[in-house]
Amino acid sequence: MILGTAGHVDHGKTTLVRALTGVETDRLAEERRRGMTIDLGFAYAGEGEQRVGIVDVPGHERFLATMVAGVSGIAAVLFCVAADEGPRPQTHEHLRVLDLLGVARGIVVLTRADRAEPARIAAVAEEMRALLAGTGLAGAPILAVSAVTGEGIDALRTAIAALRQPVPAPRGAARLAVDRAFVIDGAGVVAAGLLSAGRLAVGDAVVVSPAGIPARVRGLRANDRPVEAALAGARVAVNLAGEGIAAGVVARGDWIVAPRLHVPTLRLDARLVGLAGRLPRAGTLHAGAAHVSVRLEALGEGLAALLLGRALPLLAGDRVLLRGPEGAVLCGGLVLDPAPPARGRRAPARLAQLDALGLPNAQAAAALLALPPGWVDADAFARARNLDDSEAAWRDLGAVRLGRWAVAPPAWTALAVAIETALAAHHAAQPESPGLGAAALRAALPNRPPPDLLEATLDRFAVEGRIARAGPLWRLPDHAPSLAPAERVRADALLGPLVAAALRPRAAHDLAAEAGIEARTALATLRRLARLGEAVEVAPGRFLAGTVLPTLAAALLAARDSDGLVRPGPFRDAAGCGRNMAIVLLEWLDRIGVTVRRGEARVVREDRLGRLAQAARA
Repeated sequence: MILGTAGHVDHGKTTLVRALTGVETDRLAEERRRGMTIDLGFAYAGEGEQRVGIVDVPGHERFLATMVAGVSGIAAVLFCVAADEGPRPQTHEHLRVLDLLGVARGIVVLTRADRAEPARIAAVAEEMRALLAGTGLAGAPILAVSAVTGEGIDALRTAIAALRQPVPAPRGAARLAVDRAFVIDGAGVVAAGLLSAGRLAVGDAVVVSPAGIPARVRGLRANDRPVEAALAGARVAVNLAGEGIAAGVVARGDWIVAPRLHVPTLRLDARLVGLAGRLPRAGTLHAGAAHVSVRLEALGEGLAALLLGRALPLLAGDRVLLRGPEGAVLCGGLVLDPAPPARGRRAPARLAQLDALGLPNAQAAAALLALPPGWVDADAFARARNLDDSEAAWRDLGAVRLGRWAVAPPAWTALAVAIETALAAHHAAQPESPGLGAAALRAALPNRPPPDLLEATLDRFAVEGRIARAGPLWRLPDHAPSLAPAERVRADALLGPLVAAALRPRAAHDLAAEAGIEARTALATLRRLARLGEAVEVAPGRFLAGTVLPTLAAALLAARDSDGLVRPGPFRDAAGCGRNMAIVLLEWLDRIGVTVRRGEARVVREDRLGRLAQAARA
């Protein structure tokens, strides 16, 4: 169990830790010279399951950032108040910090009991009970102790043991907020902090975030003991190895995380806790052992958008502390979304999403699916909440899984109807078109599903036979491209001469003149016929009838010489066309990959002859 100290400067925190553990946590020469803690100190006492770690924090107002770094993530607090002085300014400030960070277990220790009369001790105890009312520490035990005489120390040890709770099984990937980093000769860089989630083992791959430096766990100490693996809840020192790991690259405020949790963000949406008055435009954000500048924007009642001055790898559910421009503690915050959208952040639909994101995991998943548009990025949801496996939750909700997406059953049904409706409308408006591409189809759908979700949905619907693929296009299964009646008449007038020309490509303007059709209209009709497979545009404005393509394939094979090559002359003779038209045909065959040019000759790719049957849609 990891405890933290808290309380006003010179109220005996460090002396109390020394009495409990025998460890002097003021390790800096300046601290000893000044008799005042200015940095975090660490001490351990007990063995096995009774082992307790204590993070000793500064009490001076100038070192509030260091105090916040020390108490972030602790299991409980030893809140120290001098019995002879009673509550002082940092007593109030530290209590507010603890409350905003969600520290709800602890003991109020009335130190220096040897300097106060019993009546004074009772009065300070009563004052502290009133001060704790309405906070997470309301009702915490209050014990009077003297580190000088030993009075109350044994009772305090007993009370500390009573704070212990069963350690839950570690969940999620490893995540450690670094509050201390140093170099050991012969070992290298060591980063220490509270392991807040997951499990770390020797040999694990990790990332120093937000810098993104890959590393490997060379060695571990958990609660000041060498171990092969450490679990969440322990204070851990990690000996890091890797090409990018050197002195100075890891510092207080960094995180050591599993690779999948290296997702630093500059933007957060958060629910504010304990805000009194108006939200300022800027301030300082404390998260873990880090503190960065932040710009603040109110989104709604108790909600704010945060723009960080430096990216941090924060996740949903993280508690943060906000201080105003002058340094005063402003409020706390609970991260709801570490990757919010860039736009529409005040829209009612977005505010409803934030309400849903504030719920526990399974409830949040259900609430998000119930909101428009009815699909959730399940992978991002699991990563933002550091979930090992969220699949069961989506299955229990009956969600349809498509890649990274979970789709609510009603949304899945509505999406199917919308796709079929859009395709039917396209077929009615353009009967000659084989179908719609995915991008055009997406533009025609309400809510415009993400491209990868739409592609996965279309593939699923195709397997189910609800729609069909036509090359890169999508259509309804019973759709057969056709021309409108008036255009069909024009098309037949153009196709007659085209079929008669066999393998001699005809120019659109010549066909137009013969059929008595305006040239531009004829060209448009011929190109629609090409989309239907009834014609092929082998060169700009020159066409063959689609029915002659098998004849073209036969002529190509017949023209091969003993070396297996097709030369223009023999091909001209086999196709029954002039040399110029033979070259036009061969160059078209090159473009669609049926032939490969070798000087003046061609090699036939027999495995690609089938492309001739699809040439009109290639």
